[in-house]
Amino acid sequence: WQPHVNKIIMVPELQGTPASVDPLTGTMLVSAQWWNSASFDERLFVLLHECGHLEAQGGEFEADRWALDTYAQKGYSLKGAVLAFTHIMPFTTTEQYQRGTALLRQALQLQHSPTGSNR
Repeated sequence: WQPHVNKIIMVPELQGTPASVDPLTGTMLVSAQWWNSASFDERLFVLLHECGHLEAQGGEFEADRWALDTYAQKGYSLKGAVLAFTHIMPFTTTEQYQRGTALLRQALQLQHSPTGSNR
């Protein structure tokens, strides 16, 4: 299991996701088609989310949590992160709704913490 992303490769398109990371090699694939139409916040959240799979060594919820924590630590807008998530996520499954709810709760907690971003 790689602790960090070693390489990012732009590919023309990925099926069903804007990006993915291989935990064994640390290689991240990013859909060029998605990237070219994504906002800054969407790009940042997806890249941090994929890094979160490696850094937190976990699944989707852990990667979301790590991404939002990192977003806040770097001083980026928590609102921007939550809006980016809602633009990226199709919300077609219960898990996707659960992830959205967990992310919003975490953003609200971070916003009111001494180290959180107030933007």
